[in-house]
Amino acid sequence: MAETDDTTTRELNVLFIDDEELMRDVARLMFEDIGWKGYIAEDAKKGIDLYTEHNHEIDLVIVDFSMPDMNGVETARALKQINDDAKIVVISGLVCDDQLAELEAGHALGFVSKPFLYEDLLDCIDQNFPDLRRV
Repeated sequence: MAETDDTTTRELNVLFIDDEELMRDVARLMFEDIGWKGYIAEDAKKGIDLYTEHNHEIDLVIVDFSMPDMNGVETARALKQINDDAKIVVISGLVCDDQLAELEAGHALGFVSKPFLYEDLLDCIDQNFPDLRRV
């Protein structure tokens, strides 16, 4: 895991989209603990609505790959239509190689396997969006 230098990081505004209540609760607690502002949505439609309203202040979107009405790739595409510069990390416990290729084609630039630790998320952010957390 990459070392992080907390003296050079900034607070982020993060939209977290996941249909699992436990994951939303854990994300909310994690964001509060590290000082990030969290926008939390329980499905793709609510996440897209939140992003439409707040995209000018949201730095990062974290979206679950497997959701009932719209999967993470479809959600990422919809978010990119709103803002082509959207920084998106897809999370999932069940993704095969074909689906990973679809993620790349869908412009979801980061991927983290569930369950993940805070450090895993930071590593993904730093690898895919190197300037995002720097002051």
